[in-house]
Amino acid sequence: MSTKKYLMKFFTKIILFISSCFLTIQNCAAATECLSDYEPANITQLARNLFGISPPYASFDPCNKSVVLNIVKNSTKLVIVMHGGGGGEDSQAKLASALNKEGISTLFFDAFKMNKLYKEARWWAWNNTTGPKQRMLYHSNLAAIKWLRKNTETAQMDIHLYGVSSGATAALNISSNEDLPNLKSVLVEGTAPMGIGLPDRLLKPVFFIFGAQDNYGGKTNDEYVWNRVVPCSWNVQILETPVGNAAGCNHLENSTNTINSLSSYINNQKNKGANLSVKYYEDAGHNIFDGRIRKYMMNTPSGSLYATMGAASGVSDKLLSDILAFIKSH
Repeated sequence: MSTKKYLMKFFTKIILFISSCFLTIQNCAAATECLSDYEPANITQLARNLFGISPPYASFDPCNKSVVLNIVKNSTKLVIVMHGGGGGEDSQAKLASALNKEGISTLFFDAFKMNKLYKEARWWAWNNTTGPKQRMLYHSNLAAIKWLRKNTETAQMDIHLYGVSSGATAALNISSNEDLPNLKSVLVEGTAPMGIGLPDRLLKPVFFIFGAQDNYGGKTNDEYVWNRVVPCSWNVQILETPVGNAAGCNHLENSTNTINSLSSYINNQKNKGANLSVKYYEDAGHNIFDGRIRKYMMNTPSGSLYATMGAASGVSDKLLSDILAFIKSH
């Protein structure tokens, strides 16, 4: 190739590149606008081998290394996949990948890492109190929904939340916010009945999902998450989260009283006219996308607790089908 032709080809590429940048710069800027430096949340010791997380809680930083935003071409819907009390897991990536193949965009991230906290999943799950983790999940995912509305690539998308365990409780509370026009529905799997409490009002359609063998954190093998009744001391007081059953029923107020079960809460919401669906999946435990079904005991500061995780072959496929149907109908 002659020098003249080479230079013409080179400059043509440069011009095309610059033109492309001008056409996409708004998207790029919106997608990569990082949070300025911010303080990390604090880990505080509450008792021997038991810890909590105290403010400040981080907003959503699209530049955090844990953030995975997959925009599917021509997609109009996006699902935020929220992790539970142990942090980001392979199950979130598995669900997100399955949704992407069905033409749905996804966002997932590790809220602990977003808050500059770095511990292994077991430590978070077994040695940290539930309420403060849910507060952290609530604030970062609420901020993510608001960021998606401002981000050029996702501003017109319908947003849906899928939360597991403590992430499910945080998602329910997010559904109680009024100023979220882009949030269309909430799907909650294995909701923790305690922590920041369950909100008085569900303002979005909600799909309650339970593994029929989900006894995660139970003191007996048949203490399932939906019928579990625990003391008010397992709730934290309301702090910049929606009004719910943690008001007057927490570790500071009426601590020896009991929190109503999830079944009772669901029935109460139905009587209020909430738009909700409930389904139980046989041969499944906690976190249905977490591989094969397995049972074990957890040695926690609260003592030995039961856990049934994952699901039998084919259950996650059935759940995925139901998730798609629910999302597409909202």
